Amino acid sequence: MSTIKVLVKKPTHKDYVFVKDKYIKQAERTGKRLQIVTPAGERICSAKDWMDGGRRVERQCGEFRPLVMWGNTIFPSRGGGQLNLF
Repeated sequence: MSTIKVLVKKPTHKDYVFVKDKYIKQAERTGKRLQIVTPAGERICSAKDWMDGGRRVERQCGEFRPLVMWGNTIFPSRGGGQLNLF
């Protein structure tokens, strides 16, 4: 199965990162998995797994459209995806 690669150069915390909603919707629409890569490691999971237990954040960046992001940890505590450490 192919993946959508999301590179995060500066995570919010060491293992907690936010992913834009557009990548999550693209993964749901195409049936691909998300591959989130950070300096601490990477996680491969489905969009549903990323949103499950994640935190939704809205930021107002322009006049009309808010920026929607989903935050979660790259180290799954309950088997929510594949974990690869460098």
